[in-house]
Amino acid sequence: MNDALRAPTPPPGIPVPFVGRDQEVEELAALLADQSPRVLVLHGLAGVGKSALAAALVERLRFGRRPVHWLSLDGNATEETVLLRLLAEHGAPRRPILTAAVRAENAGEDLLFARLLSEQVQKYVRDSVLVLDGAHAALLRRLLRGLLPGQSGPRLVIATSRVAISRAPRMHVHEVRPLDTPDAVRLIEGVARPGEPAQAVDPSRHARAAQGLPVWLRVAGALPPGPHDTPPDHVTTPDALLALATRRLDPAARGVLQRLALRVSNTAPFSVRTVEALLPDFGGPYDAPDILSSLRAYELVGTVREGLWALPSCVADAVQRDIRPGDRYSLRELVVEQQRNAALNSAWHAVHPLDGRPKWFRSDLAPMDVPTHIDEFMALLDPHRSPETLPETLAAFLAVRGDAHRLIAVHRQSGGRARRLTDQTPIDAQTVRDRRRRFGDGSPFQPFVVLNACHAGVPAGGGDLAFLGRELIHAGARGVLGPQIEMPQVFAAEYALEFVTRYLHGAETAGAIAHAVARRFADELCNPLGLAYALHHGMETRLERAAGDPADGTGSGQAVTV
Repeated sequence: MNDALRAPTPPPGIPVPFVGRDQEVEELAALLADQSPRVLVLHGLAGVGKSALAAALVERLRFGRRPVHWLSLDGNATEETVLLRLLAEHGAPRRPILTAAVRAENAGEDLLFARLLSEQVQKYVRDSVLVLDGAHAALLRRLLRGLLPGQSGPRLVIATSRVAISRAPRMHVHEVRPLDTPDAVRLIEGVARPGEPAQAVDPSRHARAAQGLPVWLRVAGALPPGPHDTPPDHVTTPDALLALATRRLDPAARGVLQRLALRVSNTAPFSVRTVEALLPDFGGPYDAPDILSSLRAYELVGTVREGLWALPSCVADAVQRDIRPGDRYSLRELVVEQQRNAALNSAWHAVHPLDGRPKWFRSDLAPMDVPTHIDEFMALLDPHRSPETLPETLAAFLAVRGDAHRLIAVHRQSGGRARRLTDQTPIDAQTVRDRRRRFGDGSPFQPFVVLNACHAGVPAGGGDLAFLGRELIHAGARGVLGPQIEMPQVFAAEYALEFVTRYLHGAETAGAIAHAVARRFADELCNPLGLAYALHHGMETRLERAAGDPADGTGSGQAVTV
């Protein structure tokens, strides 16, 4: 088997036709040649064509022998998993990262691993071109700090993001704008399928509805006239174009589209096996390739490269908006379960014979095919919800193939790590004690702490939630609120929003708020999960403001919620 795990992930293909960006590509290529920035950030609206522009720019520049690593990121990506993957793809030696992981785990210090990982990245991720596609701003800033600490590091980093980030030395930030009307019409006409009758609607109408965004212009171009068309005057938004396209899909294809939009890492590349795993149960046989072909025909999914496709983020967002809120949560839970079970079955059957055991069953995934799906499988890992054998199966495959970097990532993603805050800062009782010493015993800082990460009620990495809460209280916390059981992420977010909103008003105590919020969810929304939250100390805590008028924002709180 060739070592595909340690080879650069190639860029995706450029969409055909590629309209209205040729001059922009040439200008950016000239800028990179003349000014030699270390970082190029392409930002713009979802669906405006940032990824396509990045792919065209990479194709135009042809970096010679310098490797190009394309990483498709999303909201589930973390700095640690990205850096470990880059180390693997840059051929970094295996022993240092294994030694670093063992040292950090034995010492119980997560920050030690972060420091050792940074040292490895500075040493081995060099003289290459990285494309960080779809990174959110906070992750992108952390990655750039880790990748470009000084003069060493990658030759060039091209990043695509929905928002611009603060400029830094040797960084160029470029806004990707929607296409103007003539180019938008040309793209619609270029996408129109040969042999179809001419569109009954003036293409400029659909161009205005697509708001000049190439993803939606392609959907508009793929729409043949038909009996289900909405009157042209009513097609004024991208959501209306999506409705026109989905009306032409059969129920199974619509169901698969919804499930693709609700996946974990819903913009990550997927294969036909993903479609097979997500087929809705309508009581009849459906052919996954036919469904995929239908979605491609209406430009609802794009081709990454042979055998891999991707759902554009703006299409995923629009599909989710089209699902009734009451159905979205239950369907998302079903999709996550389908993904994990399918990944486990495929990976286990492919990996099982690698240790010499006889292959007495039929597998639809060969060992040589696993590298193509490994990052997709790893995105499904969860320390509390993954099937117990999924991380074990992936770890066995990575151990046989000698990919120590992804092996460490699997271990740390599946529970062998401390809790982290929303900014990915690791936290445990020892960290609380160490950080508190810096302020001294007389520090007035007395936060009210909400431990509300997904499944915060379950100890991670062998830690004890009660012990962590006790250390926070001993360190000066005025109170600690957290769930006592596994808590679905959607509900945890809603509960936190309700509690924090009330707490910041400063009119009620924490105990009264916790009681009122639990009763509201139980009585009004028929959801008893709020009763699983417990307040450890601080029943009478209230947000007190210092001198100043709270109405004009001059007051400051004495308790801080984190």
